[in-house]
Order: sequence, then C-alpha cells, then structure tokens
Amino acid sequence: MLACAMADSTPPSPTIERRDCATAEELLDWLSPRHPLWQAVPQAWIFRGQSKDWPLKAKAHREGDWFQELGLPMSLEGEPRWALEDHQVNLMLIDFSDELDRAGLPVPARGPQLFRGTSWESRSGEPEREALPTLALAQHLGLPTPWLDWSLQARSAAYFACSDLVWKKDAEPGRMVVWALRRHFVQATEDVQIGDTWLTVEAAPRAGNARLHAQSGLFTWLRGESASATSVENYVESLAALPPEALKRGQVFDPPYMRCFTLDRAHAPQLLGLLSQEGVTAASVFPGYEGVVQALKERGWLRAKWPRPTGAPLVFDR
Repeated sequence: MLACAMADSTPPSPTIERRDCATAEELLDWLSPRHPLWQAVPQAWIFRGQSKDWPLKAKAHREGDWFQELGLPMSLEGEPRWALEDHQVNLMLIDFSDELDRAGLPVPARGPQLFRGTSWESRSGEPEREALPTLALAQHLGLPTPWLDWSLQARSAAYFACSDLVWKKDAEPGRMVVWALRRHFVQATEDVQIGDTWLTVEAAPRAGNARLHAQSGLFTWLRGESASATSVENYVESLAALPPEALKRGQVFDPPYMRCFTLDRAHAPQLLGLLSQEGVTAASVFPGYEGVVQALKERGWLRAKWPRPTGAPLVFDR
C-alpha cells in the first residue's frame, strides 16, 4: 500500500462540484442518468442522499451513544479511539449473528467473489471478509458500522434526502443534499494510504438482503486509525492532490470526483411527490410489509399537503 501525507485543508476546488438547485424539478433533471453531466456513463457514479448538509461520516465514526445503547464497552484501557471502534463493531457483529440464529433467521454467509471490492489487507481489529455480508445487513437495519450507504440509483438517494423531512412539523431551515461519488476514481486509489487512512468501495451479495437489492446499494469504507477524524469528502480532496503515478496503473481521471446537489428543505414535499410519480416510494426502497404501510402513509400525506395545479391528478391515482 502506497503511503502519502495527508493534504492540508484547502479552499473549494474543482475536485468537488457543488450545484444549489432552486426547485425539486431542477434537482431531478440534474440527477437524470440521461443528463450530459454523467458523460453517458452513469454507472461510474454512486449516490447518497442526506436530509442535512452534514459531513460524510459513517455512524460508527460519529459522536454518539450508538454502541452504549447495545450494551457494548465504551472504553478500552489505554487504547486509542480507532481500536475501540473496531472492537465494538466486531462485538456487535458477534451479538447480531447470535441473535439472528436464536430467532431462527439466516445469518448472511460470504458469497462468491462477484465483485472486486478491494485488494484486501489484513488489519488487526477489522472485521474479516467473511463477515462483510453480515455487516451489510447490520448497516441496512440501522446498527452502527464503519460503512456509509450509497446507491447506484440517484432517485433512491433523492428519496432518502427528503423522506424524513415531510414528517417534521418544524424542520429547521437548511438544505438537503444528494452526493455523487465517482467510484472508479476511488477504486483506482484503493491501494493508496494517506497517513494511516484509506478508502474503499464495498459491495456485498444482494441475495438475502432485500433492502440492499431494492436500493442498488454499495458502501464506502473509510478505514484506518484516523478514519473518525475525517470524512469521505475531505479524504477525496486529499486523494485529488496526489500525483498521477499514485493511481492504479497510472489511470487519469478528469475532475470533478464528487458532486454535491443541494435543495432547500422546504421543497421536500414537492420532491417526494415527484419521486412518487416515478415509482420511488417507501414500498420500492423498503421491500416488505412495513415499506408498503409507509408508502400508504406517504400517499395520504401527499394528498393532503402537496400543492398541485388545478386539475392535476392526485399522486398515486390509478
């Protein structure tokens, strides 16, 4: 693994392109896979939606009582934070697998090597590759993991950016965000270590994980001793500062390597309504009975709240 020094914080650069949208329609136009912005290769990008413009950090790397809620240790005597986090994640996966088995539910097994996630290097404390399908299931069920959710489908990301906001009566002002990450650029730098940290894109088998399949899900994994101290967007800025010879096989990528689309949170109802007309609802991203019930609630909410032009059909009308 090629080690490099972490770049200092820099002003906004062409590495990350930001577009502030005025309407929900404008956001969806930008996110269309047919838009020239994606250079006819939309599958080269992965997307993540957030209801707030916060840093791209995995739940296990954020401040919070995530592991304490699960009864896991809050400290290791004399050990740094990264070692504690790795230890907590491993204990959580063991407990999660045990409880799945006690409940008579299948424990995800390692699948065939359908994907080249990364050139694996054993690091003490990190989950082994055999545990990654279980890690993916834990992630989609809301447990704290070092992974960050992304999707191959920009519409799914847009849904996650707006869906929670419509239920908040007094949502604080701000902007929701849809991030796009050029995954081929990350994959070309997986063998690069900046300081003691590196970034990979991970894919788990979809069989046995209905949400992963429905959401066309992938994950980024910011790894190493300083993973909690940075974020994906800051790390990508550091990668962009590396010389071309640091890239795998000398590949060359033109910036930007990330895109950030923002929309005022007040437009959440319009965005949810437009997505529903395209078939992107809770039922499509959360397959199963609970997703259907949530979709019905969304339908009722939109019929009551979403302003429509006179004579326009109701959302979900058959």
